[in-house]
This record gives sequence, structure tokens and C-alpha cells, in this order.
Amino acid sequence: MNTKLRIALLLPLVGLLATWSMYLTAAYIDLPRTYESYGIQWTVYLYLGGIAVVALSSSVAFTISDALHVVTPTGITRSVYRFNGLAVVLSMVAGAVFAIGTFLESFNSTSTNFGANKLVEVYVPIILVTIVVVYVLLQATVFRKSEAEEGAPADPRKRALGLAWSLPIIGTALALIIGLIAYGSRSEVETWVWVLIQGVILTSLVLGTNFAVKARSSKRVAARERVVGAGAMNLNFVLSIIFSSVVGIMSFVYGLAAIDKLAIRGYTDKGETFELMPLTAGWLITDFIPALLLLLLAEAAVYLTVTLRNAKAE
Repeated sequence: MNTKLRIALLLPLVGLLATWSMYLTAAYIDLPRTYESYGIQWTVYLYLGGIAVVALSSSVAFTISDALHVVTPTGITRSVYRFNGLAVVLSMVAGAVFAIGTFLESFNSTSTNFGANKLVEVYVPIILVTIVVVYVLLQATVFRKSEAEEGAPADPRKRALGLAWSLPIIGTALALIIGLIAYGSRSEVETWVWVLIQGVILTSLVLGTNFAVKARSSKRVAARERVVGAGAMNLNFVLSIIFSSVVGIMSFVYGLAAIDKLAIRGYTDKGETFELMPLTAGWLITDFIPALLLLLLAEAAVYLTVTLRNAKAE
């Protein structure tokens, strides 16, 4: 495996580790915060930054592996290329979950008016994560190296393809913001507002489908030659990805739970009390390190599966 290909394989894994660290840091900063707390919750940008890091690192890795896959379509290159494609998809799913989670969490906010808190904590993060998702999506689809030939004229289908991918995402983000504005001004979302929201989403889907039809290629792909053992190899690869995904989610859950154990909350006649526990060796060994090892275990499974399945060919 050459250096560029190794970087393409490691970039999403390093990005995921950075995301995990940023999430736990944000959770630690938020420990003293209560439901009655006021002021802007700046840690939302740490969560957003974590998603952006893994999304952009996956996008860069996909670009590298895509270019290498065009020049040398070997087994290891193809595996890294497919893994990076999956990493891009998962990072976009994470961005969508973040946007929807921010949208739903805003309904529990103590402030119902459109102000600095709503603008900074809800509207701007939704817009920013939409920009990140659209950028990563276009880099992985429209601007792929494998879709372009050097010196060839610009393909008119690229504009239609870009709109087909991005319009549904932008339309959904716009619908979320419309819903938030309506909720913030009336403390409830009326039926006509829901009609408008669903209408915006439907319009974006219809327009996206229309542009997708225009961009659809009529080229046929030649049938691939069957390889002995390919089915078992693909099965093991899929199972390793599922294993890594489950263990990765567990590492986030246990990591956030470890951070939460540092907070001791209680209630008195004067209200809620809070005490922050120190970082002890016992906490590190019992709670934090196992969560970190789960993440490293998930990443090791991906790295070893991708490299070992092509070791003989190398």
C-alpha cells in the first residue's frame, strides 16, 4: 500500500477520533448547564465542528482514493475507495441527524422568541451543517475524478446532477427553519405552517428528481467477472463494517456516560445543585479508557479488514 492510499484509509479514522474528542469535550463543558440555564450554548459549535471534521476528512480521503482508483484500480485501492464512500455517506447521515436534533431540541428551549440565542444556537448551526453536507455530497458525486476526463469539455449534465443532489437537502433545511420561525413566534406550529413546510420539502424532492432524470446517463456498464471467494470476502467486509459501526456508537455512548458521571446533581429548597468531580485515576481506568478503547477497536477492525483482504494481492 503506497503512502497516498494509506493516508486515504487513515484520514476518516483520524477524523472520527477527533469527532469523539470534540463531543466529549463539549459534554464536559455542558455539565454545569441545567434546564433553567440562560445564555448562548456555544458548545453546539463543538458538536458541529466534530461532524464537520469527520465529514471533510472523509471527503478529502474519498477524493484521494477516487483519483488513485482511476489510475490503478487494484483490489486494495478499490477497497479503500469503497470504504471512503461509505464514510462520506455516514458523515452526511450524522449531519442530517445533527440538523434534525437541533431542530427538535429547540422546542424544549426556554426562549420562544427569535433572538440571539435562537439565531446562534439553532439557525446558524442548521445552515452551516447544510453547507457542509452539500459540499461533501457534491465532492463525492459531481466533482469525482472518475467522472471527468482530462481535457474533455465540461459535461452539461453536471449542473443538473449537482442540483439533483443538493436541492432536497437545501429544501429540507429551509423547511426546518420555517418551522422554527413559526414556532418561535407563536409557541406552536399551526396546520397551515405544516402545509407550507411539507410543500417546500415536496417541491425540493420533485425538482431534485426532475434534475436527476435530466442527468441520468444511458451508458451501460459491462458485466463483471465473478471471482471465487468474492461472496465470502464481501460478507466479511460488510460484517466488519457493521461491527465497527456498532462498536463506534458504543464508544460514543459510553464516553458521554463517563463524562456525565463527573457531575453530581441534587435538589434543595433553593433549586438544583451541581458539583463537578475531579478526574481521578479510577474514573480514567473504569470509565474513560474503556470507551476510548472501544473506538480504537472499531477503527482497527476497519483498517485490518481493508488491508488484510488484499494482502495476498499486494
